[in-house]
Amino acid sequence: MTKVRIIFAPQFEPFQPYLSLPYLKELLRLYKIRSTCIDCNIDFYNWLFRIKHKLLSVDDKQEKYLLDNIEQAVLHIKNEITDLYTYRWAISVIEEYLQVISTERMQILLSNFEIENKYETDKIKDFVYSTGSLIHEYFDDHASMILDHDSDFYFFSLAILEQLPASLIFAKKIKLLCPKAKIAFGGAFVARFYKKFRDIKWIQEIVDFIEPDEGFVSIAKMFDLEQQYVEHISPDFSDFDQQQYLSPQTVFPYLIAHGCKWGKCVFCAHHLSYSKYHSSPMLEVIEDLKRIRKQYGVRYISFSDEYLTVEQLEILCYHINKEQLDISWSAFVRGEKAFTDDVFVGQLYSNGCRVLFFGFETFNQNVLNKMHKGTLANNYLPILDTCRRAGIAVRINLMFGFPSETGDDAKQTFDAVVNNIVLFDTPFSSVSTALFELRDNTPIFHDQINYNIQLGQPCRGDLDELYEFVPHMDDSARWREELMHFLKQEANSELVAPYNKTHQLILKSLYDEKKLELMYLLTKDNFYLLSFQVKCCVLFSVEQSQYTLFNLSNGCEICMSRSIWNLLKNVQGCVPCSVFLDIPEVAGVAYELLNFLYRNDFIVLQESDC
Repeated sequence: MTKVRIIFAPQFEPFQPYLSLPYLKELLRLYKIRSTCIDCNIDFYNWLFRIKHKLLSVDDKQEKYLLDNIEQAVLHIKNEITDLYTYRWAISVIEEYLQVISTERMQILLSNFEIENKYETDKIKDFVYSTGSLIHEYFDDHASMILDHDSDFYFFSLAILEQLPASLIFAKKIKLLCPKAKIAFGGAFVARFYKKFRDIKWIQEIVDFIEPDEGFVSIAKMFDLEQQYVEHISPDFSDFDQQQYLSPQTVFPYLIAHGCKWGKCVFCAHHLSYSKYHSSPMLEVIEDLKRIRKQYGVRYISFSDEYLTVEQLEILCYHINKEQLDISWSAFVRGEKAFTDDVFVGQLYSNGCRVLFFGFETFNQNVLNKMHKGTLANNYLPILDTCRRAGIAVRINLMFGFPSETGDDAKQTFDAVVNNIVLFDTPFSSVSTALFELRDNTPIFHDQINYNIQLGQPCRGDLDELYEFVPHMDDSARWREELMHFLKQEANSELVAPYNKTHQLILKSLYDEKKLELMYLLTKDNFYLLSFQVKCCVLFSVEQSQYTLFNLSNGCEICMSRSIWNLLKNVQGCVPCSVFLDIPEVAGVAYELLNFLYRNDFIVLQESDC
């Protein structure tokens, strides 16, 4: 009987299981094919933490600090989080540890992976065929765990380009150790990049099947079976160890529908991952959620759909209420008028919704129309106000630099955020800004004349899906920089909202359950009411009359005058923030200085008793 080994290779966010593996496992079972899953991505991260003594030196002060604290930081993220100061410290230590152990050829972070130039197939080939990298070493140390000699096929699910180098290294080594095994690559990355690397000879020598189609199509084709199971698939998470993920609570991803029901946004490439839109019956979805809750004890669900429709949300809430499902969840949605309705949004919260992700893109209606978003900018602020009153956190995606967007158009978005920051900056909400990128195979890519753009070369290499183009909307892009600066200096979200949606859901739920308090937001009004204390991870140094503070936990460094350096160095316990006003050289910018120190974790704040 045929058996398949399903592998998820590094590097991807290590906070929750990725969805394709449990779906593939169940789909293969329906086709009467045995399979086992292994998440090498999360195991790779945990391995990096275990070999800390091999990767760090006790002779370097920062490396010694990371060596002493990485284990505690990881444990804190994996256990229940009780305060945000420690959470920020733990995330910083993990990120800094990964940065420090990275090499010139390979950069590792929680959210990114670089190998010189991952967009050039020649560079990828050099990396795959070289030796000595941490990826090679990881496989060699774990070959007995990764390999399943009973398996005839090894399926690699690739969600993003960053997984391609490791997947090719793994596949190449599997070919050497199991010459009869067949290697197959599939997933969202393959669907989007298929045409760019399907004919590369050295990849063909490693990979037997490069499958751009959805699983139910590819499996039937590879095994010469009748194509079935196009509709609902119940994910099988039985092969996953919940304790491995960098998260205080287990969050399972879940997909109600494949594809995007709207599917008209001209800048979007998500349509390349699916052949067409098809949705699971909501009664079967509810049965899955009941099973996940009972079988695995998981109460956090991250709906991974391109977006959930209002109708799907209404049915979902009805059955969650009827079945008394105790779950907290997040979802991507569109900025539709229904989200201005207090009753509807209140029902979402009452039935477990804690975070909604909106792609607003811009507050200029003309630009929205050119994007074919199908939404009204006039609804956006009322949507945020309704979510605020209901207690639902949001993550708002904004895009600057769309072709034809003027500086005045972009300023309209900037003003909407700055003048209404109270709506954007609710507990555990956040704003993400991006510059428009011209992606291969998007509708705008094929309609360059109407959008008055001229196509150039791929930006970073032959495997890149982003293309150079002219003209760039530089005036528009400048307002993105202004907004990023404002959010970095003034927004509460920069202090409390995690950058990954897994933790955003968990922390918002813990906050609503009164198990977590917010950090202080330093303002010019409360400056006089707070005290500060220098963190123990701050290193003081002086060299050739240059006075420096260095944060061992996050690598942030600041140079300052001797008088401020002496003040901070001699702090014993908590000191009123107003002490900065006694230093003439910084009295006028005391708030800005203290705000910088606070937001970069040099100090902690508390209410002053002085």
